[in-house]
This record gives sequence, C-alpha cells and structure tokens, in this order.
Amino acid sequence: MIKKIFNEPLFHFLIIGTVLYFLYSYNNMDSQVNIVENKKTKSIYINENTIQKQINFLESYFDHNITKSFRNIIKEKLYEEKVLLEDAYSLELYKNNKEIEKILLKKIKYILHNEYPIKTISEEDIYLYYKNHIKDYSKRKNISFLHIHINPRDVKKLTPFLYSLLEHTSALKNFPKENNISLSQLKKEYGNYFVMQVKKIKKGVWTKAIPTIDGYEIIYITQYITTKAYSFESVQERVYEDYKREEKQKSYEKILHKLKEQYPYYKE
Repeated sequence: MIKKIFNEPLFHFLIIGTVLYFLYSYNNMDSQVNIVENKKTKSIYINENTIQKQINFLESYFDHNITKSFRNIIKEKLYEEKVLLEDAYSLELYKNNKEIEKILLKKIKYILHNEYPIKTISEEDIYLYYKNHIKDYSKRKNISFLHIHINPRDVKKLTPFLYSLLEHTSALKNFPKENNISLSQLKKEYGNYFVMQVKKIKKGVWTKAIPTIDGYEIIYITQYITTKAYSFESVQERVYEDYKREEKQKSYEKILHKLKEQYPYYKE
C-alpha cells in the first residue's frame, strides 16, 4: 500500500510543491529581515555640491530663493534616498551605475510600500475613516489651495524626488495660493478635467501634475466649503483606497525610521 502511494504522480507533485514553498519562504524571509533588522551601521555622507545642484535647479525653476528650512528638506530627502540605496545594495540588487540607481530607488520604495503587510482592513475600519474624514467625501462649493504651475515641456523633469520634497509641511509657504475660489471659476481658469480631479482630492495632500488649459498644476488643498456628504456606498471604493494608502505610508515611515538607525547621517 505504501509503495503504491510513493509511486503516485500526485504524491510526487505535493512533495515538490512543499519543497518549493519552503525555499521561497526562506529566501523572502532573509531579504525582509535584512532590510529592517541588520544591526550593522554605516554612516551616510551627502556632498554639499549635490545639495547645491538641487537648490540651483529649484531656484531657477520656481524663480525665487530657497529658504534655509527648504534646504534642510532637500538634505533630508537626499539622505533618505541614500539610506534606501544602501539597503538596495545590501540586497545585492545593484551595479554602481546612475541609471540603475534610479531603478533601484524605485524598486526599493515599491517593496517598502507594497510588500510589507498592513493590518487587515475591515468594512468597519473603512466606515469609521469615512465618518472621521466626512468633508473629504462631501460635495464641494469653494476651494482654497496652493499650486505650482508646470509648463508641458518641463513635466518630465518632475522626478519622484521633487515630489517628495513637497511632502514636508515647511515647504507650503513657498508657493502661491488661490483663496475661496468656486468650482465654476476653476473650470473657466483651469478646465473641466482639472475640476473633476479637484472634486476627489483630499485636503492636505500634494497631487501629481494635473493637466489644465495651459499646462499642468500640482496642487495642495488647504480648505474647502462643502455642502452635502456623499453616501458611504457611493464613495466606499475611494474611501478604501485613501485609507489603504495612508496605512501603507505609515508602514513605510516606520521601516524608513529603522533604516535610518542602520545608516546614520554622517556629519563633517
């Protein structure tokens, strides 16, 4: 009877599948532990010329001087990118090449944002998030926002690095503001597609470049006047995506904090 079982093709298939599963789990476990639990430290050095090049570009593009606080944001973001690159190198994902560095940064950020588990999201979680952010899911009448105008020829220059600079709250004072403008006025000035996007954008988040009548705008909503809230059922999918994005960002920031301890900033 036992000999007959050993000769069964299904038995062989199950054995092979089990071995492959454990090999896969072992390899993935090693790579994940290496990202967040390696106890060795390596100081990170950021060349001042690198910082100055970024400042020169921003000052020429936005046509005003960069403040000291914004300079510190640039330094912090360059440091974060070096931290992520060092971890990518530790995973042996690299060749020391500028183009590959860009790919590695994109890859490691994707891994940290998407491959680390977040808590299971229940419908109760989503509904509570909806109730706590009800204005984000209400019809909008008037809007106040910061904005950066981008010429079509320049939109490809807006790298993820430049977008990430805008995430710092101290960057907010650097850009022009539209105050209490109606959706109908927005439509005249920026176009219908822009208004469609503005209706869905959460307050307190910089957007990607949105096409308008005469180029692109990156915007950050500071305030809005709303009327009636949309029903939970009609916006449930949007609420879920917003909630999941925030949970992923929290997870990413925790991992990044651990990585910064692993790769401290080198001070001259």
